[in-house]
Amino acid sequence: MTTVHDTSTADQTDLARLDDDGGAPPRIRSHRLDGATPARERGPRLSMSPVDAPGGLDGAWWPTTGDLASELRDLVTTLAASPAGHLITRVSVNAAAWRDIPDRVTLPARPAVRVSWYTTLDPYLITLGRAAAPRIRLLIIPPGAAPEPARAILRRAATGRLVGSPGGILDAAGALGHVRTEAGRPDLGRS
Repeated sequence: MTTVHDTSTADQTDLARLDDDGGAPPRIRSHRLDGATPARERGPRLSMSPVDAPGGLDGAWWPTTGDLASELRDLVTTLAASPAGHLITRVSVNAAAWRDIPDRVTLPARPAVRVSWYTTLDPYLITLGRAAAPRIRLLIIPPGAAPEPARAILRRAATGRLVGSPGGILDAAGALGHVRTEAGRPDLGRS
């Protein structure tokens, strides 16, 4: 019997980003999120595309804080509860964009979600892996983005028209005006 492994371009790119030494940066810590984190009034600000747009993003996510561990807990829970029932098993983020990156997120009654970081992944992109399903690629709207441009991007994501580079989409919408650091680097979880 022949088994064919169909690895998507996004997965191949993620695999190519592994550091040579395979080690984690010293600022990464493991978090157990068992509900002790105070709940927010609402779930994550998330908008998913109703269609698969070739070369496009699958949606947009506007975290409320730079606390990646807490934000991921809400995001993964919301995606699992969605009509599509996305069971997320792994997440990839840009290492320079977040203040504190957990190596895994543990949720009640669900498998742990492995969190990987890469220095070459677009800082305004998060990829979420699912068992036997294509990765979900979400545009990250910085937590400190102005509300109007951020909401416009969320509305646009709901139409399935998020095509282009994540930074280009944010810049064109005016969502990056005051969230860049002096060096021009993203400021997602460093506020």
